[in-house]
Amino acid sequence: MSNTNEDIQGQRVRSHFDRYSEGWARLYTDVDLSLDQMDLRQRAESARQFLMRVTQTVPSSARPRVLDIGCGTGHVLGCLSAEEFDMTAVDFSEPMIRLASAAHPHIRFLVADAQHLPFDSHSMDIVTMMGVLEYISDSQQVLGGIGTLLRPGGWLIVSFPNWR
Repeated sequence: MSNTNEDIQGQRVRSHFDRYSEGWARLYTDVDLSLDQMDLRQRAESARQFLMRVTQTVPSSARPRVLDIGCGTGHVLGCLSAEEFDMTAVDFSEPMIRLASAAHPHIRFLVADAQHLPFDSHSMDIVTMMGVLEYISDSQQVLGGIGTLLRPGGWLIVSFPNWR
């Protein structure tokens, strides 16, 4: 059985993030950062601020369900309250999920691939995906799948690098 280019790309990305999980966690706590690292931290902070505004638009009759795809070490949803939100975060890197679970015990973490998410249609109020699309070979398929996960009127918050 031969590997496709998509399989090889996915394996390389997973291997990179598995190896770099400890360093990735430090990106959100270290003071001395490169410009690229500062850009990454700023994108995450902008996404969190936007997420906080969006959460105010979700009807308050129930705890809104929030899903973070490609959660890394859990920094995006870490700012939300477990009393107010039903939070799930997924990443395909098991070392990232271990670090995230330890740092944010109020969030449910799963090892899962963005192309094969284990959730029902219309089950999420908000989906976040920070810095993930650039690693996915079939982004249309993933975005279509996310569209089925969102309830009518739900929000998708996406971030990706500015490639200048």
